Amino acid sequence: MTEKADVQAAVSESLRAFSVEVEQYISAASGTAAIHRTDLTALSHAMDATASGTRMTPGELAARMGLSPSATTSMLDRLEAAGHVVRSRDSADRRVVTVSTTDHAQQVGYQIFAPLAQALDDALSRFSMAELAVVQAVLEQVVEAARSARPHR
Repeated sequence: MTEKADVQAAVSESLRAFSVEVEQYISAASGTAAIHRTDLTALSHAMDATASGTRMTPGELAARMGLSPSATTSMLDRLEAAGHVVRSRDSADRRVVTVSTTDHAQQVGYQIFAPLAQALDDALSRFSMAELAVVQAVLEQVVEAARSARPHR
């Protein structure tokens, strides 16, 4: 193996280890917050849509998560009962149902992810702006590589 191949393998291993650690963090945090892991993933998708000002329909959520319509309905029922999401009719087309997150969901999300965000901020603060720019560029490419390699359902 070449030196570059060795470094690439080490970076890949570090990315894998980071992914595993984040999954373990989310599993533990979702258990502490009494939210099923799948529900937390759905909540994350809905929060992203709410934050970006885009609408999220149950069908779009089902497609993103690879869930059946009935499983998505059950999940949204749980999230709505817990006060995390609201389903409402679209004002422009009453046939369309949209899913949005509540302030309660934002608070729960903050409680779950603030410790992780703080730990990541602490770790990243040790690097220079130039180093962080390289890391950002690498991560953008890695995310796109993962997205393009994802099997389509």
